[in-house]
Amino acid sequence: MKRVKEFMDCYSQNIIRELGKKEFNTADVVSTINQRKEWQEEYIKLSNEYGSYNKLNAQIGRYLGNKQNQERLGIEKNGKKEISTAITGRLSPNQKWKVLLVSLLLLFMGFSSYAQTLTPKENSKAKWGYVNEKEKVVIKYKYDEAREFSEELAAVKIYDKKSASYKWGFIDRTGKEIIPLTYESVGDFSEGMAKVREGYYWGFIDKTEKEIIPIKYNEIGNFSEEGVAKVKKGLSWGFIDKTGKEIIPIKYDVIENFSEEGVAKVRKGNSWGFIDKTGKEIIPVKYNEIGEFSELGVAKVREGDYWGFIDKTVKVILPIEYNEIGAFNDGLAKVKKNKKFGFIDKTGKVIIPLKYDEIGNFSVEGLAKVREGDYWGFIDKTGKEIVPVKYNEIGNFSNGYAAVEERRNSWSNQWGIIDKAGNEVLPKNYLKEEALNMLSDRALLQKEIQHRENAVMLIEEVEMVLDNDYYSVNSHSQETLKALYDNLMQLKSVKYLDSDEKKYITEIKKYLFTAMRTKLMTQKYGAATAKKIMAGQYEIGMSKSACLDASAVLQETSLFSEEYVYNIYADVFSKTATTEVLKIGIPVVTLSGRNDKIFYLHFRNDKLERISY
Repeated sequence: MKRVKEFMDCYSQNIIRELGKKEFNTADVVSTINQRKEWQEEYIKLSNEYGSYNKLNAQIGRYLGNKQNQERLGIEKNGKKEISTAITGRLSPNQKWKVLLVSLLLLFMGFSSYAQTLTPKENSKAKWGYVNEKEKVVIKYKYDEAREFSEELAAVKIYDKKSASYKWGFIDRTGKEIIPLTYESVGDFSEGMAKVREGYYWGFIDKTEKEIIPIKYNEIGNFSEEGVAKVKKGLSWGFIDKTGKEIIPIKYDVIENFSEEGVAKVRKGNSWGFIDKTGKEIIPVKYNEIGEFSELGVAKVREGDYWGFIDKTVKVILPIEYNEIGAFNDGLAKVKKNKKFGFIDKTGKVIIPLKYDEIGNFSVEGLAKVREGDYWGFIDKTGKEIVPVKYNEIGNFSNGYAAVEERRNSWSNQWGIIDKAGNEVLPKNYLKEEALNMLSDRALLQKEIQHRENAVMLIEEVEMVLDNDYYSVNSHSQETLKALYDNLMQLKSVKYLDSDEKKYITEIKKYLFTAMRTKLMTQKYGAATAKKIMAGQYEIGMSKSACLDASAVLQETSLFSEEYVYNIYADVFSKTATTEVLKIGIPVVTLSGRNDKIFYLHFRNDKLERISY
């Protein structure tokens, strides 16, 4: 009983005080209870303590029936009229208990309507009502539009035949019209207020329909966290607070919301500036264009055709003399003057000289594209050209790589791949589509780069192998040399090697073939004779086989020449049982025609006896 007494002393007295010393009906009690969440929470706790709502209500009934408690609640006579008779029950014993039961019922109904969730729903006849969690209709389908509850009230719309237009108002959770449906438009309640429109004008009302903000504005915004709202009267804008006081004069053509720094951009005529929350123009309204303040505390401004930077004290950080100016990115801003681009820092110091015809923003790799004339490259934030300005076209970096184009002639566009250090990881032997496809397919790109690295390693291995004396028996085997030669032959038409590398491969193939030949001749004739054979020299007493090998060296060596050369030939000129003469011909082609160089090798018993011409 003590807990019930405390509950009734606190909340019931407050209910009566909020309703005023007057007779009140069921809807008044329910609406008042619904607006106070803490009352319902205390009622729930108390009912749990007593085990049921019925036991609690019986205790409350005994409490209300006590004359002393009625006096404590402030229920008294006012002249001849009984005040709050719906609670006191002073008219008669029958009325007393009837009204007491009604009061308890209202209290329970108030709790029930608060506890359940009501959701707006449209029926098959395009009418709206409200249902609870079990889809049971709590508020009938009769509205043309209905919104969610906000602060225990919901905005609803219905067609008004008298005005032949739709009207808005607010209902509570019992369906009672708390604010009549007389408005052309309304917002939802927030912090006890909702904006409404009558005719062409807007204002704010509270839950008693009292005008908190006069309905006189052409446009009105919602209140921000700072407690201010943007309003428009006629063609001008300003700000009001929640009391309706115009804290920013309504005199601006354009006014934006306040930023985190507590400033708002405004325009009067063709001029822009900034105001603070007191309405003070901290940046004079004199600029033709003005940007937002960056995290560095500066904003770009334009006067006429030129741009600069100012800080919040209106100090000019960057002279207003640039044709273009960009936003700060990692402490740097792009600027243009006299058709040339560069970068400045927040103090206005030129970090990247204004010498480029075009310039991009810095990427995550810390590089920016630049163009001088017809050629592109990349610079870092110090202005160093990481990628030389030599490419006809250049793409953006993706995963550390970029595609570049260098035209070899007017009809051939060749693309390659560079890394962010400017190294050409793949030469300019690809079509644009091939290069872009590799950039989009990281696995394909890495596979091609690996092929190139393997080729370079092969070349380095051949160079090491060639750095040996193949007249020595301790040099690499013929099989090793042949395998390296075959691998070089496979690099003839690949795209991942450039023209200089392919030319070099042609050269080392020649040296590798010579090494193979040297190794074979040494094994066949010994080092001394092999050296003469490899030099194409004939020595008296040399065997016929060795002389033919010496001729073959001249013939096979000529195969590596870039010019077309006829093969050296050796024909039998004459032959006896012990002698033989070979005719050796070396074709020589001149402008006047072919003129072969002819000489004869004379053999006796397969040994070179003499040479004649």
